[in-house]
Amino acid sequence: MLSRTAQNGMDVGGIEMMKRAVIALSGLCTAVWAGAALGHHSFAQFAMDRATRIEGTVKDFQWTNPHCWIELEVPNKEGIAETWSVEGGAVGTLSRFGVTRKSLQPGDHVTLLIHPLRNGDRGGALQSIIFADGRQIDMAGAGQQQSGGGASAGATPP
Repeated sequence: MLSRTAQNGMDVGGIEMMKRAVIALSGLCTAVWAGAALGHHSFAQFAMDRATRIEGTVKDFQWTNPHCWIELEVPNKEGIAETWSVEGGAVGTLSRFGVTRKSLQPGDHVTLLIHPLRNGDRGGALQSIIFADGRQIDMAGAGQQQSGGGASAGATPP
């Protein structure tokens, strides 16, 4: 059987196949983009109108995108360590504030100012880091920086 040809001499079946491939590729690109857009969550899970100060020992610092994570061992009222999971910004965002992949090491003692989880679980969104030597990295914005001293053990309001 002879293939059909268009007026310009191209194979009509080849043109139809190319159209289908372009449509399929466009659909795939749209699906990937939509998945990435849906994967980025809002901050509704955090009580952005409240701040909590937690003090403890770094268990792990995950320098990853889309968000870095700090796992902090915080003593409760009985002195028993509880793990808090604190979500930071993206690697690029934290870098602009001076945080590096080596800023927090397991065993470091730090105080974090966070927006706590609304459901009361042990976690929150990172606002500031206060290191044992008093240095502070504030990611809350101008005018919201907290004093470096006077943080008490455990989780307390600022």
